[in-house]
Amino acid sequence: AILVGGCLLLYLLLISAALIESMIRPLQTLSNVVSSLREGDYSFRARGAGSQDAFGELAGEVNALADLLQKQRVRSLEATALLGRILEVMHAPLFAFDRENLLQLVNIAGGKLLGLPHTRAFGRSARELGLEELLEAPDQSVHSFGSKPTRWLLRKAAFRQDGAPHMLLLLADVSLPLQEEEQAAWKRLI
Repeated sequence: AILVGGCLLLYLLLISAALIESMIRPLQTLSNVVSSLREGDYSFRARGAGSQDAFGELAGEVNALADLLQKQRVRSLEATALLGRILEVMHAPLFAFDRENLLQLVNIAGGKLLGLPHTRAFGRSARELGLEELLEAPDQSVHSFGSKPTRWLLRKAAFRQDGAPHMLLLLADVSLPLQEEEQAAWKRLI
């Protein structure tokens, strides 16, 4: 009777270990998939997503989340590439400053206006770049800036990136239209 009881106890322990293993393994797999998602690797998928138990449903939801995150990453990369291309071909100087007034974004036209390659202007303060006056100026005001007698219409817009406030400055060359208006006004006076 003791031998039968011992065998029965050993049998129950083996079955318990197998049941525990069958529950722990899917949880470890799901944990690894969620960890890879958190780290930005969306290539891993949980197995057993087709089964009709709770683990199968959870695996299906984790895989759906991975698919969604992968699509969002692709859209973000495409949007970033589009923005880079727009900034590259844009003729109006564009600057973006963070809340410490450090330059975070400048296009090629902005770099030309500053007389610096746009990569060397990045991270400098508005004061160092001579743009502090523009940050403090009202939207749609006209300014002379740079060595040329060019007049610029300032457009300002606030935006947030990673939860922090930023300021976008766009300069449009209005020298020619203003000269034409001044000439027309002089002709009316004469």
